[in-house]
Amino acid sequence: MRGVDVGSDLRKHADERVEFTGHPCENWDTSKDGPDAELVPPAGPTDQHLRRVIGVASMPPTLFPQATPDPSQPVTDLVAGVAAEHIVCADLLLDGWRAFLTDQYCPYDLAVEVDGRLLRVQVKATRTSKPIPQRTAQIPAYQWHIRRAGKGGARVYGAGEFDMLALVALDIRRIAYLPPSLKLQTVHIRPPGAPGGRQFDDFPFTRAIEGVAA
Repeated sequence: MRGVDVGSDLRKHADERVEFTGHPCENWDTSKDGPDAELVPPAGPTDQHLRRVIGVASMPPTLFPQATPDPSQPVTDLVAGVAAEHIVCADLLLDGWRAFLTDQYCPYDLAVEVDGRLLRVQVKATRTSKPIPQRTAQIPAYQWHIRRAGKGGARVYGAGEFDMLALVALDIRRIAYLPPSLKLQTVHIRPPGAPGGRQFDDFPFTRAIEGVAA
């Protein structure tokens, strides 16, 4: 993509004062030219104002997405997966672990340092709880297929692809950590407050570490 000379374009508009209605920062102050030019950026400038300031009026609108989400648009599986990865990474960081997201070409989603060793974490997300299949009573639970990957479970995970699973319930922002299993096909965890069954509190990260070490 061709670079944009922001400085020259700002000088071209040196006599203009771009107004941002309703924001405590009144404008971008371009009254001074050259190296002493002062820029006072407002928070959240509109798409139109950004285009005017940096001189990209012909840029496609998709490069400047709207800041306000549209509730009528469903969250895609890709966005849900990315959100889950960030939730897990934030959870580990806030608990004091050194964790980071990996590149999209890695076979696992993030890595975390434990006693000088990097543990590979595979994140799997579900949006909400559902009734457990093959039960006469309607028992809600969050469900994950932990042996298969890809859309529709098209691929089976190979042995040694990752060291730990992080199962995310997106609607309540809860996580269950557990070592990979060659036996279990699915995992069901009850919503918080529901009686019986597996609970999120049963699967802290520290317990999963012990399982990986074993």
